[in-house]
Amino acid sequence: MRRNPLLVVCLLIAFVLASAATATAASENKPIVLTLGHFEPPDIQNTIEHPMAVVFKSIVEARTNGAIKVEIHPSSTLGKERQMMESTQMGVIQGCIIAEGTVPTFYPMIQVFSIPYLFATESVGWAVMDGPFGQELFEDLRKTTGLRVVATGRGAFRNFTNSRHPIRSPEDMKGMKFRTMQVPAHMAMVKALGAAAAPISWSEVYSALQTGVVDGQENPVGVIVSGKLYEVQKYLTLDGHVYSTSFMFLNDAWFKSLPPEYQRVVLDAGRAATTVGRGVSRLQDAVGLEKIQQAGMEVYTPTGEQLAEFRKLSQPVVIQWLKENVKGSEPWIDRLMAATTEVEQKWEFR
Repeated sequence: MRRNPLLVVCLLIAFVLASAATATAASENKPIVLTLGHFEPPDIQNTIEHPMAVVFKSIVEARTNGAIKVEIHPSSTLGKERQMMESTQMGVIQGCIIAEGTVPTFYPMIQVFSIPYLFATESVGWAVMDGPFGQELFEDLRKTTGLRVVATGRGAFRNFTNSRHPIRSPEDMKGMKFRTMQVPAHMAMVKALGAAAAPISWSEVYSALQTGVVDGQENPVGVIVSGKLYEVQKYLTLDGHVYSTSFMFLNDAWFKSLPPEYQRVVLDAGRAATTVGRGVSRLQDAVGLEKIQQAGMEVYTPTGEQLAEFRKLSQPVVIQWLKENVKGSEPWIDRLMAATTEVEQKWEFR
């Protein structure tokens, strides 16, 4: 009998939640409240950030015996992503989970992860982000913004879709307009590949594609499915141009106000949330690809030689853009490239 992969994920998450519930006694004192906002609906089966939040909540509350109460606010009920980041920064709320598109407004250096065709696989991206380079960058982010990264989710690659014709080379992108996030490095990449970039908010993407305001867009497969973009797009190219992630931020001053034993619990819960987010992301991509094909989209996987052509045209342009527009980025870029090469050589990629 064929197993439902999403059901398997739900069972795995349920196991994590059950395992976390080793301590159920509520604290006699008034609990410390951690208000955590995110942008996805409260759907544990078809989202990424909500399962992360649920697992984080379960572990924190169980291991502090209820001394910390995590209140999850999904569906942008606490405001849009920028508002949630601002509220977390100011201490109005204690935490939020935000997609990478909003972060450059607060910390432009995060765009070094937007260098196109950088990581050979998601696993390379995870290793770099979890390793010394990623942790040092997050420490610089904390010092600059007062926001502490306790988890990173998603960890999938962004891919191009369009309604006009298959994309097998940069030549095929000429004359087309693609929706991007409000990330200048992403826009520079699309322009370097010969197309026009149009930053449009996610809530307007489906309509923009449906009415022909733009010809295509770029997102991980799971997002393409959850947004039902296969209804208004015909062609998908699995080029994996940018590693896409999301971040769970906590107000650093609030975090530091916790007793050391609670700080350790919060960090442990963040690591568990990271594992869940990445696992669900990988599964959604696999299941989503099958659904996309069943819906009639044509899927093309570029060869290594074709990807090298995309990389050759776009990577130097984006790196130069970063050096010119993000102050102090050059040493970070050099260290990121070195860290990536080290991981790939260790694992014998490329």
